[in-house]
Amino acid sequence: GAALAGEICRKVKLAVSRYATYAIGHDELLAGLLDAQPSATLDGLVAGGAKETEPGLRILHDLRNDPISAVPENVLFDWCDQDPEVRYEVIAAAIRPFRPAEEKTPPRWTGLALLLLQRAPKRTAVLREFIRRFRPSGWAGSLATTLEANAKLLDEVGVCEDAALFEFVKWEKVRLAEVIAEERRRETASDSLRDGRFEFD
Repeated sequence: GAALAGEICRKVKLAVSRYATYAIGHDELLAGLLDAQPSATLDGLVAGGAKETEPGLRILHDLRNDPISAVPENVLFDWCDQDPEVRYEVIAAAIRPFRPAEEKTPPRWTGLALLLLQRAPKRTAVLREFIRRFRPSGWAGSLATTLEANAKLLDEVGVCEDAALFEFVKWEKVRLAEVIAEERRRETASDSLRDGRFEFD
């Protein structure tokens, strides 16, 4: 079954890359493969160099669900530990690391994201992948408000015993604050134009 699972994944990647099919139509297939043959499916989707990994990551990002989060933790970390310098970062890029804000609930890290960050040999690389997901692919309302809420997740990252991670988080907070401020200026200018009001310095 392992060989077949890997071959199916490679065929799905090839078909999606050729626009013969779309990832969004294969949620149940990939979830089933990850349930039956998790290691072989991960090999088929996201093992190897960038040329092999990037198409698999694009497929996972396009799915409606997050099937890797359903893989048993011991299996997932065993897979990561076969090539920890690379694979923890790959899984960080593959999962949805936090639950987005709801009406009265702020964004929250998932348990898997925190475990990945705790166990990874290159914690800054893992956190960098998580931060890339702070900007949603689609949103309603103010993007600046969404980014600001997501950026607060950095306050929950334990950095006391990791000087490199401490410095990384410190500078990411500064960078994100600048990004958010620029987005607010853009939104304000856009709202003014839409309302027929123009502001001049």
